[in-house]
This record gives sequence, structure tokens and C-alpha cells, in this order.
Amino acid sequence: MKNHILVGTHHKTGSVWMLKVFRNIASRLKVPFINLSAHSKYYRENIGSQEGVNALLAEVGLSSEYTIFFDDHSYFGTIDDGLAERFRGFRMVRSPVSVISSAAKYHCWSKEKWLHTPRKGVNGIPYQEYIKSLPDDNARYRFEMKMSAMNVITAMAEFDREPYFLTVKYEDVINDRSLVKFAGIMAHLGLEGREVLEALEAVYVNSLFGELSSEDQSHVQSDSNTKYGSDWDEDTWNLYNQKVRPLAEKLGYV
Repeated sequence: MKNHILVGTHHKTGSVWMLKVFRNIASRLKVPFINLSAHSKYYRENIGSQEGVNALLAEVGLSSEYTIFFDDHSYFGTIDDGLAERFRGFRMVRSPVSVISSAAKYHCWSKEKWLHTPRKGVNGIPYQEYIKSLPDDNARYRFEMKMSAMNVITAMAEFDREPYFLTVKYEDVINDRSLVKFAGIMAHLGLEGREVLEALEAVYVNSLFGELSSEDQSHVQSDSNTKYGSDWDEDTWNLYNQKVRPLAEKLGYV
């Protein structure tokens, strides 16, 4: 490794997948792996705030012992310009249509704590209880475009960490059986020689197209052939065109 690595995702953009892959890469390369996600045990016990993230990255940025960081909301705090050259990152984005559809379905059954806590934005009712009470899937899609999924899409579109961050589309790598695209990602992150081979092996054994076992796929709601949006009605598409399409185009989704 030639630098510290920052790996970012957003909600419903392959977070569990990338967490598994890069935790495995860190193990293979014998380097520290730190999960900066706000809900992670490490964050709760060692950081506790965005200021804590900033301080950690400033401290580690000066170290010659390289570290892999992961954040499932791609926050990563503020990195001083003088340290930016010591970091390389990549983050995963996904089609807003897929984010909306996947989130609407996932939020109906997930056990994530925030879904079961009363929320002001939904009349004091837990998010999951409210979305399940809606009459049909299209009502849930429209709800997501006003709530959680819209926040995710906005965060994806407003991310501005280039050039040391590489943005990769989920759709471009979910079926990368040849690992060509992943090889490009690893090169961008500064891996060399045998490190790249170890990293690509980690991708393969932790991917749906590789050796990921069926018991490790419980979080996966669809395969790569799922056509999200095919069941959207006119009202749902009208709301999408009004609220989401400009952000989708900014992300490169037409």
C-alpha cells in the first residue's frame, strides 16, 4: 500500500458487500481496518462524533502504518489539504431508481434499530410501521422519495471529494466476473503487485458471482437482473421526474 484507503458507500449501494470485501483485504494485507460508520461499535466506543473522526484521520494520516477505513455513509470527516495526498478513496453509488425501490422493500422488514424508533417526520410512528401501513408498493416508493431514500440520493449527488476519490457505479461492478473493473479500483487505491492479487481474491470470495455462501446472502434482496422501476405507476414516475431526476443526471444516470 502506498497510502491510507477510504472506502465509502451509501445506504442500499452495496454497503454489506464492500464491508466484507475490504475487511478481508485488510486481513490479507495485515493492515488495520477501521469501520467509521456512525452505528459501528468502533465509532460508538472510540470516536462518538464527527470531530472525533476528523481527529482520528488527522492522527493516522501522519502515520507510516497504512490503514483501511470504511464508512457506509461516505462522510469521512474533514481531511486537511496537507494530508490529502496520503489518502486514496473510492465510493459506490447506485441508480436512484434502484435505491428508492430497494429501500422501500428493505425498510418493511429490516431489524435496523432506527426503523423501529418513533420519528417526528412520520407523525411519531416508527418508520417501518408507517411504511408498512401504506396501501401499496407505489405509495411506499413515493414515500421514500420524500424521506430516507431522498436523503441518500442527495448525499450521493453532493459528494465532492474528487480527485482523490474514485466514484464507481454499483451496476458496473456487480457482475464484474473478470475483475477488470475491480483491478482498476485497486490500482487507484494504490495497491501493487501481490497486494492486487490478494485484493481481487477477497473480492471474488465475497461476491455473489464468486464464492459467497447462501447463508451470507440474507441481506441481498435481488439479483443483478432485477429491473427496478418496472412496477412504477405514472404518479411515481411524475414525482421522480420532479424531485429526483436532476440528481440522477448529476450522478450519470439518465
